Amino acid sequence: MVNPFNEILPIMDNLLAYSNLILSVVIALATVAMAVFAYQQHRLEKSNYQLQLFDKRYKIYEVINKRLSIILQTERFDNDDWLELIRGTQDAKFLFKDDKVQQYIELFTKNCCVLQESCQTNNGQGIAECFNWFKDQGKVIDELFEPYLKLDK
Repeated sequence: MVNPFNEILPIMDNLLAYSNLILSVVIALATVAMAVFAYQQHRLEKSNYQLQLFDKRYKIYEVINKRLSIILQTERFDNDDWLELIRGTQDAKFLFKDDKVQQYIELFTKNCCVLQESCQTNNGQGIAECFNWFKDQGKVIDELFEPYLKLDK
């Protein structure tokens, strides 16, 4: 008598071998898909970080430009302006790679202080000297901040 399982066993062995191969391919494809997803997530996080950094840097740029605008329009610098300048630029040392921006902010602040003192003492020459310094700062500020306010593609 012929055993019917003898004919089915080779077919079952082939089927088992193919199922292992199919499973290996599926696992490999899933691994590749996960790697692609992780890479895209990394790129998204990097872009998000760059955007957040841009926003924080731009706020500092905006505070300095606003103070400059007020000085050029009024030739004055009062305590409210002083507080806004200090509050708006206090994080600069953490947001810029080199010390150029921080040093410029300190110079800008120093000249604001000189202007404020000149205004309080009615020192016309001091006000004129400060005002002349501030007149040239719009371009300086733009050039200083430009490398930090570009978004990479």
